[in-house]
Amino acid sequence: MAQVRTLAGEPRLAIEHARQAAGTILAYGLDGFRPELGATLAGAELLVDPARAAETAHETIELSRRTGHVGALASCLLVLAATHDPARARPLVEEARQILEGARLHAYLPRIAEAHGAIARGRHDLAAARAYLEDARRAWIAMGATGHA
Repeated sequence: MAQVRTLAGEPRLAIEHARQAAGTILAYGLDGFRPELGATLAGAELLVDPARAAETAHETIELSRRTGHVGALASCLLVLAATHDPARARPLVEEARQILEGARLHAYLPRIAEAHGAIARGRHDLAAARAYLEDARRAWIAMGATGHA
C-alpha cells in the first residue's frame, strides 16, 4: 500500500502505511520483508524529508548487503543518490546499475536513466536530462508500464 500511495503522489500516507507495515513485520517476525519495506519508506521519505530518506536508505543498504536483497539495495542507492550533489550521486547510480544488471533485474533499469537525468539536471545540462528521461520513458513503455511513463 505504501508504494501505491507514493505513486499516487501521497508520500505522507505512504510513510504512514510503511511504518504500519514495519510494526506488522516486527510483530510477526517477517524479517525477509524488511529490505523492501525500507526501500519503499526511503522512496516516500525522499518526497517529504530528503535527510530522513538518506538515513533510511543507509540503514536499508546495510541490511540489504547483509541479506543479499539486491532490489532493495539498488533502490536505496538511487534514493541516496537523489540526496547528493551530481558528483557524489554518479558512483551510487553506477553501483545500482551494476547490481541490477548483474542480477538481471531489468525492470528496474529505467530508474537508472531517471537518476542520470536528475544528475544531468543538477549539472544544468537540460539537453542531457531530457535525453535520459526520454530513454527512461521509452523503456517504461516497452515493458508495458505506460502509467509510469
